Amino acid sequence: MDSEIQSLKEQLSRLEGSNRRIKIWGTILLLCVVIFVLLGAKQAASRTIDANEFMMHDSKGNMVAHLYSDRDGAHFVLYDASGTPTVELESGKIRIFGNDQIISLTAESGSASLILQGKNDQTISLHANANSAGLFMSRGKSDPSLTLHSDADGAYLGLLGKIDKDKLYVSVDNDGPAVELIDLQGFESHLGTTATKTIRTGEAHRTSAASLTMFGPDGKTVWSAP
Repeated sequence: MDSEIQSLKEQLSRLEGSNRRIKIWGTILLLCVVIFVLLGAKQAASRTIDANEFMMHDSKGNMVAHLYSDRDGAHFVLYDASGTPTVELESGKIRIFGNDQIISLTAESGSASLILQGKNDQTISLHANANSAGLFMSRGKSDPSLTLHSDADGAYLGLLGKIDKDKLYVSVDNDGPAVELIDLQGFESHLGTTATKTIRTGEAHRTSAASLTMFGPDGKTVWSAP
């Protein structure tokens, strides 16, 4: 009986020693795993990928994004399912395409511009730089259009009819305010300040804001008041 109890005590002692070793090695293994993960995270955070071009494809193999660089700078392009560009980004420029409509935003060299272009050449254009600012609107080529322009010399409004024949200009510049009307036949009416020349003497003079001057297609004055 005593021998059996002694044997049980020895077995228990060996189990306790084995358990302590398992705990020690387990602790060492856990520390190794933690150190490995921390080192891996540090390396991943500091990793640098150096390349000239990146392409992203969908599950069907179609390219949906393209990032590349050339002598003009860096470019990023997004494509739709048919492979048509929908968004283009490059230094100082953004272009968005969709169903033949285009939005273009540019900001570089001290100037900024925004262009909206519809499917049938309907256009709205804004621009601004150190010297001038302006707006242009048109519903298509050879269709009526509107132009607004401002610079150091004054402000200007232009309304043009079809094929640029009928015209209305309103301006305020260093010479004063003026309104000009031009029809299809080339006749003109100027209200306000207008540069004219006396045919007999060739003397040039400028009318006041209270004057109305009419010109024929040949540019000669046909009537004026006062």
